[in-house]
Amino acid sequence: MRQASLYQAFTDGQCEIHIETTSGKKANLTLYEGILDLPVIVLPLSSNVFICVYDYDVDFQLLKIDVSQPFQPMMSKLFVKSIVRNSSCKFDRVENGDTATWEAARIALQQLPAKDYKKQAAGFNLLFCTARTGQQTLVEELKKYSYQGYPEGF
Repeated sequence: MRQASLYQAFTDGQCEIHIETTSGKKANLTLYEGILDLPVIVLPLSSNVFICVYDYDVDFQLLKIDVSQPFQPMMSKLFVKSIVRNSSCKFDRVENGDTATWEAARIALQQLPAKDYKKQAAGFNLLFCTARTGQQTLVEELKKYSYQGYPEGF
């Protein structure tokens, strides 16, 4: 992940995510990044499916990335349309009711070694350091299945 600069985050920033699977498939995504909205971490769920934990103002959203499928912008929901600037693969918001995917993401995050989390997780760029959501805090938030957000149409 390559985050936006502090200046860009205040204006109209974007975060670039590059994924390469063990089988050689590649995907490139560009997501909106602002002061309160940013991708936190990308975790593998299977050989072709990844989850992006996205800090969305007052809650966390999960975004499912399938590198084996093309992106279909016209089929995307409002939330995805508002944050995806560019994508070479299928990308969708994980609904609150898809508790199996939320749980799989929580387990993957919980099993990630702390040093890897610190290396991979994005955060608010404070020029000289980065303020990140703590790994355990994020694990606990994923247990809530994004109940803080709007349930439908987003």
